[in-house]
Amino acid sequence: MEDIAGLSEEEIAQREGILDSVDSSGMTQQEKESLLKYIKRMEADARTDPLTGALNRRGGQNIFGAHRLKQGAGSYAAALIDIDHFKKINDKYGHGVADRVLTKIHDVIRRGVRNTDTVIRYGGEEFAVLMPDTDQQGALNVIEKVRVSVIHNAHSYIDKLTAAIISRANSNRMSVEGYLMSKDVSKADARLSRYDGLRNITISGGVAYVPNLADVDSLENLLHSADSALYASKLERNKVLGA
Repeated sequence: MEDIAGLSEEEIAQREGILDSVDSSGMTQQEKESLLKYIKRMEADARTDPLTGALNRRGGQNIFGAHRLKQGAGSYAAALIDIDHFKKINDKYGHGVADRVLTKIHDVIRRGVRNTDTVIRYGGEEFAVLMPDTDQQGALNVIEKVRVSVIHNAHSYIDKLTAAIISRANSNRMSVEGYLMSKDVSKADARLSRYDGLRNITISGGVAYVPNLADVDSLENLLHSADSALYASKLERNKVLGA
């Protein structure tokens, strides 16, 4: 069976059951291929967070199961990443901006981890990262790299917004303050002046490591250890700690 990596045994059985029924249905080959594409798309949607494009918990569970089957007794690490003061961001700027922050943070995490790592939106403002074939320090280095990248990207994003305001003010031969107070300023431009607080976005992270993946009976138990480290890092914030 092709394209079953990351599927649970139940999902594989369901797909095989559907395809067995199709084989005896008299459908043309083209109709069968179209149905298989539809099944794959539905399976992907069920495993994916629609906002960020990251895997959801269900998808993460399936990947972890696949790692256990494929990797056996290899070393393994998992991290939990939480956006600091996210509720304040949501309260001050609204759901639209908060959603954009979540999406940007996911993009930064995805670019910062290894190609073999898996990013999961674990809930709310929390992401998990599954890291096969790594040691403890290597896993900590990956998440620390992500932490620094978030700070850099937050500053870069606000600098671009600020530059946009300055450019519009200059084109209108006005000071920035005068432009933002003018009757002609758009609501979007006025909101840009409030976004400077986003320059201070940071994340905290907790990393759990096991030398032998076969000793871990569930993803929840591994992430529970990562959560303990995350809790300690949140006491200071903008920090990454190991369990």
